[in-house]
Amino acid sequence: MLWGLLIFSRLFFLARYPHFFDSPEYLRLAGLNSLSQMFSAAHDPIHPVYLGLLRLASSPLQVSLISAFFGVLGIGFFYFLVKELFSTNIARRAVVPLIFFPHLFLLQTNMLHESVEQALFLGSLLMLALYLKRSRIGYLLMMLGFYYLSLMTFLGVAIWTPLLFVLIYHLSAKKRWRANFGQIGLGMVITIVVALFSYFLILKQERFSILANNYLLANFSSRFSLWEIARTLRNCFFILLAGFTPAALLAIMLAGFRLLKNRHSQGLLAMVVVGGIFYLTGSYWYGGLYGRYSALVAFPLALLLATVLTKKEYLFALGIIFAFWGITVYPYLQKPIPQIQAQLIRSLPNWRKQYLVISDY
Repeated sequence: MLWGLLIFSRLFFLARYPHFFDSPEYLRLAGLNSLSQMFSAAHDPIHPVYLGLLRLASSPLQVSLISAFFGVLGIGFFYFLVKELFSTNIARRAVVPLIFFPHLFLLQTNMLHESVEQALFLGSLLMLALYLKRSRIGYLLMMLGFYYLSLMTFLGVAIWTPLLFVLIYHLSAKKRWRANFGQIGLGMVITIVVALFSYFLILKQERFSILANNYLLANFSSRFSLWEIARTLRNCFFILLAGFTPAALLAIMLAGFRLLKNRHSQGLLAMVVVGGIFYLTGSYWYGGLYGRYSALVAFPLALLLATVLTKKEYLFALGIIFAFWGITVYPYLQKPIPQIQAQLIRSLPNWRKQYLVISDY
């Protein structure tokens, strides 16, 4: 029933219209004749794996279906990861918020690339957990393969890499965690170098240099001024509130309090790492569905809801999440705003000079 609800929630609401900022471009790229044309026409940073998948699509519905498929796949990977780390019951509890988080729902039903790299990155986490618990080299190779494909979908997913090291620290025996850090870390460094070289081959030298300057070598020092800290905290608050509902804020506060009270060092470490990554990704603000860089935070939040809250608190949180999901779905099913704007433009009188100011915020 749980998986049927998840699949229904994605397939029934598939977008037939490119609602968000990059979506019209992805729809246009899907109609090109070759990957080389797609790579040349796509804006930086390009998403090679996602563009390759677009070769399978020829309509808006099929482009949205790619997001839905990988959305379900990613939640499946997360379910088995939580089951491996905790229990089947907690894994089931963690899946329900993921079905109804408004932000994740929109990403996984629209013409956007995020659900693809999320699924691949979550696959790397699952394979890493299986390797650390079963010591089979095949799992390690699959982990590095998933990690490489996630980077080749969106290089920015690398910012979530510390979660892999949190998992290594959590699952390694006391005498083994340093060795595991070194061995697995070396494999990840090699994977990142191979991914960068792959981008270099795809983009050629000039575009790769622009990509490196704009995305890899960005000056983060300016992000820690008093003004930037305040602005980023504003962003993070709105991303959590609108994208993951007040239930997420409740879970964060209760988790912090209860982990401190119980002196749960590993849990606090994980919260600090996720919080730091969320802060960095939340510092970006752009048109369209804001918070897309931060969307992977949905999965740690779902885990907090499943593990920290009591049964009554969990059910109360689900009620909040479902209500916000409904508030999101209702306007989403109405006539798309850009179509209304286009009708407005066509209805304007044919003056010689006229100005129309539209805000996406």
